[in-house]
Amino acid sequence: MNNRERMKVLIMELLAMPKDKSIEEAIVSEINMISPDPQWSNYIFQTDDYVMDDDMVFSYKPIIL
Repeated sequence: MNNRERMKVLIMELLAMPKDKSIEEAIVSEINMISPDPQWSNYIFQTDDYVMDDDMVFSYKPIIL
């Protein structure tokens, strides 16, 4: 499973609202590690009215100084 697929699975788990806070923290931590965009959570919405292209987070290019 590549990072994109893994991230989709993790986001679905996160949106399922885990009952245990430690599970939620583990999911967020893993997403933080594999997401190229540090603001990945800004792309997540609770309604399909505002769904963005799932490739948007992977099109992020950090500025390397």
